[in-house]
Amino acid sequence: FGRCGGCQYQHLAYAEQLVWKQRQVAELLQHMAGIADFPVAPVVASPREFGYRSKITPHFNPPRRSSSDSDPSALNSQLSARAPGAMPIGFLRQGTRFDIVDVPRCPIATDAINEKLTTVRAGIHARAAAGEFTRGATLLLRDASGVVTNDYESIVTETVGELKLRFLARDFFQNNPFILPAFTGYVRSQAAASGARFLVDAYCGSGLFALTAAPAFERVAGVELSESRVKFSRGNPAAHGRWRHRRPCRPGRARRPRRRPWQRGPVMGRRAPTPPRLPRLRWQRYCASAWRCGLTWMRSWRG
Repeated sequence: FGRCGGCQYQHLAYAEQLVWKQRQVAELLQHMAGIADFPVAPVVASPREFGYRSKITPHFNPPRRSSSDSDPSALNSQLSARAPGAMPIGFLRQGTRFDIVDVPRCPIATDAINEKLTTVRAGIHARAAAGEFTRGATLLLRDASGVVTNDYESIVTETVGELKLRFLARDFFQNNPFILPAFTGYVRSQAAASGARFLVDAYCGSGLFALTAAPAFERVAGVELSESRVKFSRGNPAAHGRWRHRRPCRPGRARRPRRRPWQRGPVMGRRAPTPPRLPRLRWQRYCASAWRCGLTWMRSWRG
């Protein structure tokens, strides 16, 4: 901790981390939503302080090559002679954008992930020594019900109470499976406390909250943007028989605004017009709106 940028609170005792997070929620409500003096309940502790995270994505940069590395055979011999840590596989160094800290074991990841990580790192170093990498990459290690995969397209199954949820290893899922029974139970009780008969899960993913809360409502609907998650959100309810209407989850659509001249790029050799200079606050809102619509083109011309 201190060099690796993956964690921010490890300098605090776990009880103090919970107090800090409670205060952050109160500050966000005050400064972002304008809600002051709102009573924020204490943070519920995780059953595990370490060894809980079910997904990590370590990175590595390509092997460094000097001007004398033009001979492939000489380069391979040099890479083979180097120590494994000569090509770090881990996470970004605190305060940097490209420097990677070598992390052979992550204390917050599950034991199954750390065991798999040792094998994956050895394979990457062996392939790097053989000269297979010209670019860096991001690895994936996903632990679902004790089974670890490093294949982005693998279909995994996570067990939450009596539910078994299938989803792609690369897709988003809650990364602390040890809190999920209590977490989903709390969401269900709070949603049903108002006496509502219908529930809309506006970011349903593979159906975690919608399925666990379904017994408390007459009807549940899910909304999801990701095509792969829509596929599994339809399959998971069918497996458990908890949906009573035909289409449990529909793919959403982000509306793309009309393209401005500076978005179109050069046309017939002409230079694209310069984008407008917006006041700082207006620019931040503009970026946030465009980002929600998936307009990543803005990065190419405005930082």
